[in-house]
Amino acid sequence: HYLGELGDWAWSEGEPARLNGKVWIPGTPTQTISYTFNIMTDLRVLSGGVETDYLAEAKEARDIAQIFRGNMEKEAMNQASMSILPLANGVFNLDTMEFGLHDRTYHNRYISEIEYEPTASSPRWLEFLQESCPLYIDFLQEWSGYVLMEGNPWEKLIWLFGPPGTGKSTFIKVLTELLGPMSRAINLEKMNDYTVASLASTKLATVSEISNRILHTPILKSLISGDPVQ
Repeated sequence: HYLGELGDWAWSEGEPARLNGKVWIPGTPTQTISYTFNIMTDLRVLSGGVETDYLAEAKEARDIAQIFRGNMEKEAMNQASMSILPLANGVFNLDTMEFGLHDRTYHNRYISEIEYEPTASSPRWLEFLQESCPLYIDFLQEWSGYVLMEGNPWEKLIWLFGPPGTGKSTFIKVLTELLGPMSRAINLEKMNDYTVASLASTKLATVSEISNRILHTPILKSLISGDPVQ
């Protein structure tokens, strides 16, 4: 319980995760053993009125780390908040439109490398939308905001269709660079367990080409709706 109260580790998405400054990152059982051993070496023992160093042993650290991981799994960390957008210099609350500091209680697994600047403007972005698809600027702006949220609560996808050179790839590139590690490019033709696992804590998944065969399979529907993928 003492190790858990330190708040440096938690159970997230089926594996241990450790706090790395602003964000929770995947950890390994070996790392939990090392963490446990290091904590044990810092302990002091009071015996007969004399305080001495605690003599930590590797086997004891392994046993305690195993119990530690079991306790973490029983009290798994909640999913990241849908309304919190983690950025390089803090977090932006999409509900209150307020900016604040990073906090472990937000449970963020990834952080965008983009810094929040309250006075920034985006004339080049608006110019690009005007040149590419002037009739759908409001829709694309709304969709760009939607992908900043956690999950897919409205169970939607966007299909960009058109001839080459009309801005489809540029639109996707801007969103993926904005989200950084919170975006994934996947290949539905080679869907496997690793592909599905890679989408955990992801705000945006992109597919460059979709065949008619994939469009008529449960895979795409399951990914959009959040149902288990078989």
